[in-house]
Amino acid sequence: MNKRRKLSYLDELIQTACVLVGCRERQSLPLFVQWRGDVRAFLRKFASERCEEFNQLRFGLSLTTSSTTESSLQRAFDDGLGQAVGFLESVKQGIVLFEEDIAGQPVLPIVDRVVRTCRRFPIAARQLLPSRRHAGRPGIDQNDEYDVQDVLHALLLLDFDDVREEEWTPSYASKSARMDFLLKVDRLVIEVKRTRKGLGAKEAKEELAIDIDHYRVHPDCGTLVCFVYDPDHVIRNPAGFERDLEGQRTDQLDVRVVVAPRD
Repeated sequence: MNKRRKLSYLDELIQTACVLVGCRERQSLPLFVQWRGDVRAFLRKFASERCEEFNQLRFGLSLTTSSTTESSLQRAFDDGLGQAVGFLESVKQGIVLFEEDIAGQPVLPIVDRVVRTCRRFPIAARQLLPSRRHAGRPGIDQNDEYDVQDVLHALLLLDFDDVREEEWTPSYASKSARMDFLLKVDRLVIEVKRTRKGLGAKEAKEELAIDIDHYRVHPDCGTLVCFVYDPDHVIRNPAGFERDLEGQRTDQLDVRVVVAPRD
């Protein structure tokens, strides 16, 4: 995540804290629980030295009795959020003052790093086949999507700290589903397909088109990477397959499609 994106994400966290002020559900409110988790995840990744400082903030009274009033509980919650806003502003200032972009060294955007990993996936997959292992050791055949997901998960963890697996998505067309992988801080979702009998080019394209429609309204998804592992070259025109689906991108959702291997 580059400097500008970090500052933008901190602004989003600050804005959410301001929205939470005055909420009567307070610490039991799902938005508050999610917000606090997102702040901690950001700090662990980009400002670990300040994690403990945030953990010491209090959003309630340390001691309550039968005479504790609702207004005093609300005031303690709102005061904690006010301190949190000041804390996040301080983190922002530290990034502005002390974190410099690396001059002369282009930083590959997050989505391009994910796409690169998907493009190179067949190389790692071949190396893990049983026929490639030493002394007949067991390997991974990647015969189904679970095998592909396991290998891709390991590859993503080499480059990203927070790779969330099997997250529930909001309801779409009266159905809920699971996303394969989520890079939450970067609002990037990865969906994985493995061509096989019953999932050719037509079926894979139809399923991914539904996924794209779904993620247009997903609050945690600004970029969707669709990875199709096609070791048997079922998809005869991978460039056209990718281009057709990427044409469904919008201002709210960037869509990248990778069919690999291509040759």
